[in-house]
Amino acid sequence: MVRLYEIEGYKIEVSLRKQIIHITNNSVLMALLSTDIDERTACLVKLIKTDYFALTGKELRISDNSLIVEIWGHVYAGYFMLAMKKLFRTQLTDYLAKIVLKRCEIIDCGEKEIDRNRRIWDMFALGKNLIKKLLPRIRRSD
Repeated sequence: MVRLYEIEGYKIEVSLRKQIIHITNNSVLMALLSTDIDERTACLVKLIKTDYFALTGKELRISDNSLIVEIWGHVYAGYFMLAMKKLFRTQLTDYLAKIVLKRCEIIDCGEKEIDRNRRIWDMFALGKNLIKKLLPRIRRSD
């Protein structure tokens, strides 16, 4: 089931399925996270988890911090590759940017049983506050 979440005027598209969610990672999500990143990401996670429970009757078994850090990881990987592509105009950076951006278009967040990366995100979640401090500010393009 596809949901559209409006936060601070930004509409974020999320698909909900059993044990997994898919968040559309685009300029709208990047703009949403350009300020108040912790609060806005936490709000998105809360909305997703509330709808997931309403839809499935079960809690999504992913911690809030793990979801938050995974969202940041995908948004910033795409942001970093776009910056590298602009900075270093070579065939290699174009090629790498294409691969990374394609993999980051949809943020797939699944429970441990179906997401082989969940343990990694769970581990990164332990350092969420440090990660937040290290993130560069995203410049809004609107």
